[in-house]
Amino acid sequence: MLFDNLPQFPPALPDDDLAVLRNITAMPPGEWDLLDWNEWAGARRLERQRLVKISRCAGELWAQRTPQASLRLTN
Repeated sequence: MLFDNLPQFPPALPDDDLAVLRNITAMPPGEWDLLDWNEWAGARRLERQRLVKISRCAGELWAQRTPQASLRLTN
């Protein structure tokens, strides 16, 4: 077919997930951002899309952007 080799773009993020992603500051590797409890569900959805990494410690949730997330925010 004529259009078989077109690039595949990821679907747009919902507004709630995009807001969570913007709230997670871009930090150097090894540093994490503490999330509010109301951001947990959005952060877990972003983790499934490999846009953030999540760490749990003492009942708190910490997140860090992946390089794919930084690229996605600039486009």
